[in-house]
Amino acid sequence: MKRTIVLTLVALSSLVTVIAQEKKSDAGQTEKPKSSAPAKITTAEAEKYVGKEAIVTGKVTRVRQTEKITQINFGPAYPNQDFTAVLFSRATNQFTDVNFTKLTGKTVEVRGHVEDYNGKPQIVVNTKQQLKVLDEADKPKESKPDESKPATEEKVK
Repeated sequence: MKRTIVLTLVALSSLVTVIAQEKKSDAGQTEKPKSSAPAKITTAEAEKYVGKEAIVTGKVTRVRQTEKITQINFGPAYPNQDFTAVLFSRATNQFTDVNFTKLTGKTVEVRGHVEDYNGKPQIVVNTKQQLKVLDEADKPKESKPDESKPATEEKVK
C-alpha cells in the first residue's frame, strides 16, 4: 500500500511539472516577439541608446577631417554636440564619391552601434551603408505641371 501511494505521488508530481511547463510555453507564445530592427532616433536622443543599435538622423553642424579621422558632428557646436559619426582612415576609401566638408547643413542618417566616447554618443562608421545623406537633392521631385505652357481645358461630356 505504501508503495502504491509513493508511486501515485511521483506520478502526480511529474504531471504537475508537465502542466507547469506547458503553461510557460503557452504564455511565451502570446508575448509579442521583440523587434530586432534598430530604433530610429534623433541626435538629441542618441545618449539614451548607448550600447544599442540605432539609426540616428540629424543635421550636420561641423565636419572635421585629419589624416587619421573624420568626425561628423550633429546638433549644437563642438564641444557640446549631441552626436558624432566617426570614420577612421581605413574606412574613408569606401567614400570616394563623398565630399565630407559639403555635408555641413545637410540632414544625414547614421546606422550602427551607439557607443560613448568621453561622455558623448557616437557611431563608428565602417561601411558606406551606414551613412546616408537625406538631402533635398536626393529625394524624388514631385511632378508639377509645366507652367510655361498654357493649361488645356478638359471638355466635360
